[in-house]
Amino acid sequence: MAKVGQLSVEQRLSFITSQMKIGIEAWWNENKGWVIPTVIGVILGVTALIVVTGGAAIMPILSALMQGLTVIFGAMLVAQIAAPLKDYIVKAWKATKGASQSLAHALS
Repeated sequence: MAKVGQLSVEQRLSFITSQMKIGIEAWWNENKGWVIPTVIGVILGVTALIVVTGGAAIMPILSALMQGLTVIFGAMLVAQIAAPLKDYIVKAWKATKGASQSLAHALS
C-alpha cells in the first residue's frame, strides 16, 4: 500500500484472480499424475457398476457418498472458522478493536 496506494475493487479482484490461477496451476502441476488416472478409474468403475446392476446399485452408493461428503465438508468448515471465531470471542470479551473483523473473517 505504501508503494502504490490503496487498490480499487477492480484491482483487488484482478490480483486475487491472478493469485488463484497461479495456485490452481501449481496444484494441478503437482497432482495431475494421480488426479487424471483416478478420475478415469472412477468413471470406468461407475459405468461398469451401472451396466452390471442395471443402475440399481448406484442410488445407495450415491446416498452414502453424499452423506459422507456432508460430514467431511462440515468438519472442514468447523476447522476453518474455529480460529477466527475464537479470536472474535476473545476480542469482543475484552472489548478490543478488531473483533468485528475477526467475525467477518470467520463468516466469510
